[in-house]
Amino acid sequence: MIRAVYLNPGADPTPLAGPLASDAAALRAHLLDRLIPALIPARPPSSDPANHFQPRRRLDPDTTRRHLTYLAHAFPPAATRDITWWHIARATSHIQLVGGLVFGIVGGLLGRLVDAFMSGLLEWAEQPTLTSTSTPRSTWRADRTLTVFRMLVVGLVVGLVGGFVVGPLKGNRHAWLAFTIATAWLALKRRLPWRIMDFLDDAHRLGLLRAVGPVYQFRHAALHDHLAVTDIQAGDG
Repeated sequence: MIRAVYLNPGADPTPLAGPLASDAAALRAHLLDRLIPALIPARPPSSDPANHFQPRRRLDPDTTRRHLTYLAHAFPPAATRDITWWHIARATSHIQLVGGLVFGIVGGLLGRLVDAFMSGLLEWAEQPTLTSTSTPRSTWRADRTLTVFRMLVVGLVVGLVGGFVVGPLKGNRHAWLAFTIATAWLALKRRLPWRIMDFLDDAHRLGLLRAVGPVYQFRHAALHDHLAVTDIQAGDG
């Protein structure tokens, strides 16, 4: 981490020779606090598809820290090291409750109209698609495609409105819908960015996260631990 933090030519390593040199805990906290603002300018955005180690978009260090701090709280290291996009909605259970009531009442009324027709078709469409090469974005896209497929199928039976209301609720996999509602709310609250999958991809390219199959993890477990005990308001302007 020392190399990552003091990678920039203008970085001043003088603090490392002071009291930090004899205090391992203080040195680690010092490095973790400076890791994000050090990596972002060191790796400017690139549109070259062959470049996997530079972000596609320009990130703000304070905003990036705030978003990662939220994720560290939403996925506490005492419980898991995995950041799973399909579980982000768990942090906004009140949205799930309200959405469930609204869609459940209407969906229950219309759903009975399409159950002899769709059950077999949706069961086939929902067969697991995870493979050894699955990535966070590929699983997100697959679930989004399945949700849109449901909407189209139901729409053919009960009409456009029914397709939008009942379609996302049919079947067993509803992660993308819950994710979309939750992340929109979290973006309004400035906890996460609107384009969360793009943000996670850029954080991965910066070396702040790593991809392990369909999930992300903090590349440095120490950063996960550090942000998880940091005030979640940190970085708010």
